[in-house]
Amino acid sequence: MKQREIVSINGFLLGVFNIILLLVVYYLDIKIMVDYNLSCVLIMLLGSIVLGVISINSMKKTLNGYISFEKAFVIFILTVLIGTIMNLLFTYALFNIIDLDAGIIAKERIYESTLDNLENYNLPRNVIREELNKVEKIIYFGFIELFKASGIFLIVSSVFGVIVSLIMKQKIED
Repeated sequence: MKQREIVSINGFLLGVFNIILLLVVYYLDIKIMVDYNLSCVLIMLLGSIVLGVISINSMKKTLNGYISFEKAFVIFILTVLIGTIMNLLFTYALFNIIDLDAGIIAKERIYESTLDNLENYNLPRNVIREELNKVEKIIYFGFIELFKASGIFLIVSSVFGVIVSLIMKQKIED
């Protein structure tokens, strides 16, 4: 298989994995997405690492067991990029086209969660009000916020991509 095929197939599988995870949480209870956001992101990150490793391994096999760090890293990142773009587009469609109420419910839960956290820190009322005003202004499932979140996800994935690529690189011995 060629690099383009390997990256496309595994990136698509990663996108499908992330979309299925989102749909499971969506159908169970949209509030889970807010309350356990970090857990969902960690599961997506784990999926990215696994499919990134599979992509590198597949490419390594086509290159007779040898792959440079650079090639391994590019394959890892392209795989994650495809999956992340698919997830971004689906999330945008879900919350802005398919079910507008889901975005409202999630935002209300974010507001409640923020209020609870701020009250637990015993912050003054004026500070709490300022922070809640900021929460109200953010469009969490708008394209810009989803794009920012995807960018952060890609940066974090890149760190793991470097580590995985260093581990999996294999140079041709002279």
